[in-house]
Amino acid sequence: MSKTENLEEKPLLHSNKLEFVKLKYPRWLTYSVVIAIPLCHILSFMLSLFLLNQYTYYKFMKQEYPNASDTSEKLPTCTTNTSTVGYQQQVAVQKISAEWSMICSLSYIIPGMFSNINLATYSDVYGRKLFFIIPLAGSMLKSALCAIGIYYEIDVRYLLFFYMIEVCTGSWFGTLSMSLCFIADTTEEGKDRSILIGLLEGGLGIGAFIGTFISGYLISLTDGFFYPDVIASCVVSTGLLLALTMIQESLPESRKRKHVSPLDNMKRVFECYSSDFSPKGKRWMFIILIFIFSMSAISNLSRHNVETLYELNTPFCWDSVKIGVYSSIRICFFNLGAVIIIKVFHFCSSDEVIALAGCFTTLASLILEGLAQSDLMMYLSAAASLGCIVTMPMSRSIMSRMTPANKQGSVFAGVAAVELLCALVGGLLMNGIYKATVDVYRGMVFLIWAAFSVVGIILCLILIKGKRRGKLEFKQEETTIKVEFTASGKK
Repeated sequence: MSKTENLEEKPLLHSNKLEFVKLKYPRWLTYSVVIAIPLCHILSFMLSLFLLNQYTYYKFMKQEYPNASDTSEKLPTCTTNTSTVGYQQQVAVQKISAEWSMICSLSYIIPGMFSNINLATYSDVYGRKLFFIIPLAGSMLKSALCAIGIYYEIDVRYLLFFYMIEVCTGSWFGTLSMSLCFIADTTEEGKDRSILIGLLEGGLGIGAFIGTFISGYLISLTDGFFYPDVIASCVVSTGLLLALTMIQESLPESRKRKHVSPLDNMKRVFECYSSDFSPKGKRWMFIILIFIFSMSAISNLSRHNVETLYELNTPFCWDSVKIGVYSSIRICFFNLGAVIIIKVFHFCSSDEVIALAGCFTTLASLILEGLAQSDLMMYLSAAASLGCIVTMPMSRSIMSRMTPANKQGSVFAGVAAVELLCALVGGLLMNGIYKATVDVYRGMVFLIWAAFSVVGIILCLILIKGKRRGKLEFKQEETTIKVEFTASGKK
């Protein structure tokens, strides 16, 4: 390690005093904007995502079976009679759509990982504001180009290139990382930071709720996909405007890290898994936390594509409005439930226990959805998902608490990269499983997702037990030191 790097680390590792920037606006307004920006971003993202899923299904059905639906409809009709030609066409198009989703996920993995790791980690060098702007600008450009593509009815496969723009600029994962960094930069570790991170996740839930709820109604009201995509572009433009005008630089010069090459910069993401990363946390805790986070991300973030296909066909045969309403209700239970759970559980338990509760609700929700044969069971599954996303913000909060102040960006970059990887690889894997099992047992894929939640529960229990044992050992060591200190005759 060079002398410069030693000087960079020393003040933060050996002093409890950290420099904080003075907030330009009142505290409530500042954090409202920090929460509103990713809210706008994910609202636009979810609206575009549900439009793309249904537009893809519509285009492939039209391409493969031109006479399968009435030309006045934007989604093909659904049949519950499994012996008809129409049913066989539905299954065939579902397989094509699932295969296309797999190709998209595979295409996004490498550029998505590279961009999220480097953008967020370089924010430790150049500051946060620039890296708020880049993901929002990329998403705005993607939405505008997709709207043009849909207007001229270009081949759906070309839309992949437009989505690559968003992936290469970080997408909403990048904006979320910057909001988390801003909160870590301007707050001290503790429950206040955990609550703000919980509110941030709740804001994401509100954005996702609105995006999914209005998607079906917009498709129905406008009788197409073009105007909803224009609206998605306007929403993300609002987030960009807020970032340009209201976000101040939150990282003081004294806490900025030295510039390094992109390869060395990517290595910083893995620093937290080394034994000498932080005096506040142990290596095994970081490793278990990232696995807990991964299990939750796979179970909750990679469901959208498969779930839409699942709902479009037998036995549900939902239209775009029903899909939007159901998805928004589920997301409401997901994220707003998380805020309630965090607030209530913090009175009597720790972040680790809250993360465990999220794993249990995820497990219950996925089992019910996998076994569902009626609309009622689907809505019970949505209700059972209360706060299931809470595992992710709590894992982030614990990791942030154990991380030195000048390395927050690197840790959040690593978590964002894992989040994106889980969403894409999980989607790739589950689309493959759904394609293979759709004509055998449709709900199989949800039961496999449930298995990931079981792994998350086991890891949470290990973390809770290990942390309690570590606290006991620390207290015993502290008592020994005090006894030896007194025996030596010193006070």
